[in-house]
Amino acid sequence: MKKDRSFAIRERNAPPLIRVDSKFEVPSMEKTQFAYRFLSPDKKTALLKIDGLGAYREMWESEGQSRDITKELAAVYQQILKREAPSPFFSRQLF
Repeated sequence: MKKDRSFAIRERNAPPLIRVDSKFEVPSMEKTQFAYRFLSPDKKTALLKIDGLGAYREMWESEGQSRDITKELAAVYQQILKREAPSPFFSRQLF
């Protein structure tokens, strides 16, 4: 004997979500696939919009190859652990 596994199909969709218009001015994407706009006068907060992640990643990787990131890593280490990064940290090949 087979069990009945049918179910009723909904005749109406749920009401749409209520949304509030955004007060953020979204960066223009006319000439680029990624752009940003600062949201605060002190430039501590920004809105980053990425339409083409491939181009953004390629730019990030090419920029990263041309700079020494050990100072940035040491700053993160110091911020998290509240102490200076050990000196062998800088002498090791990271990649």
